[in-house]
Amino acid sequence: MAPPRVSVIVVNYNRRELLRACLLGLAAQTYTDLEVIVVDNGSTDGSPEQIARAFPQIRLIALERNTGFCEGNNRGIAVARGEFIALLNNDAVPEPRWLEELIRAADAHPECGFFASRVLRQDHPDLLDSAGDGLTLAGTTYRRGHLQLAARYVRAEEIFGASGAAAFYRRALLDAIGVFDEDFFAVYEDADLSLRAQLAGHKCRYVPTATVHHKGAGTIGRFTEFYVYQTQRNVEYFFLKNLPAQLIFLLFPFHLLYNSLGLIFFTLIARRGATFLRAKRDALRNTRQILAKRRIVQAQRRVPVTRLLALLEFGWVSRIVSEKVKQVRV
Repeated sequence: MAPPRVSVIVVNYNRRELLRACLLGLAAQTYTDLEVIVVDNGSTDGSPEQIARAFPQIRLIALERNTGFCEGNNRGIAVARGEFIALLNNDAVPEPRWLEELIRAADAHPECGFFASRVLRQDHPDLLDSAGDGLTLAGTTYRRGHLQLAARYVRAEEIFGASGAAAFYRRALLDAIGVFDEDFFAVYEDADLSLRAQLAGHKCRYVPTATVHHKGAGTIGRFTEFYVYQTQRNVEYFFLKNLPAQLIFLLFPFHLLYNSLGLIFFTLIARRGATFLRAKRDALRNTRQILAKRRIVQAQRRVPVTRLLALLEFGWVSRIVSEKVKQVRV
């Protein structure tokens, strides 16, 4: 039997009802040359049993413990047979033409190695969760269009990166640059992969017709201790590991300002100041390990620094502040 063209990987951890809606959405896809792989991270809520009972056609990889988003997806990628790897969060429900539109875009744009979906909020489908990821002048990333009207992001275009909530990669890209860095565990792992891909010369395209509906924070929560720690530690991994030396020198003042604003926000508003500081401390403690990985990433770089400069978003302060304020209100 010929391998499917697309392998869809869903990582799950104790979200049985959310997972069911996700898998029903995949079962309704108009594009059918696919396999679905669910990697369950040691769930105790009956998720594996539900898959075996209600979705026997799905390949289940049942792990004994929570390995995180990175290793979970890597386990799925290791057994996937498709020419394309699609990632979908367990709290995301794809529209029926999601994969069909991504395949159409991939066939039309062979120069692009990965693709971003239009991710809508489930509770407010007129609003975006993201239109892919952008790269800021502070050497961080943000969700393009987050909580803005979805109608404002209907143009297909090249962007920085794809959100792991609903990403689409050529298998050849992952074979060339590697899969997710498991030191990230969860959060910012998709940004890390996007930047490594860009450095190696692979472009990303936003496909607004490929739509999913995302609950958001379905597994990790919003402003939980876990989420704040992972985000604030991993953003330092991302910055130090991947950015060329010229950009680190150029962007460091803005990165320092980002951290200063972050300390104020997480201390006074999110009430996670101690977690924020612990994350930065642990990132510094792992500097030697990150620098070792940095040498590998920079050896794979195939594009000039000017290519990355062209991707930078200069209105980063207003975007980050606006996003955090909206998240607190929602």
